[in-house]
Amino acid sequence: MKLYLVRHADALPVGGKIDRDAERPLSQTGLQEAALAGQALALLEPALDAVLVSPLLRARQTGERLSAARPAPIPRFWTK
Repeated sequence: MKLYLVRHADALPVGGKIDRDAERPLSQTGLQEAALAGQALALLEPALDAVLVSPLLRARQTGERLSAARPAPIPRFWTK
């Protein structure tokens, strides 16, 4: 079994309309970073069994873009 750990891509800071850390979305740079990471991972490992991400917005967005480079899997989210 192989396990790949990926940290979320660049996210916006707390402030303005973003009140809580959990609500921080990816920045435009982060969206691009996550998409490129997904393409690179697809080359390294074309078939993944799962993409597990935390419920934080930036982690979900990163997982979605990592998965977009392949038809499956869809990210699975975990909660506390």
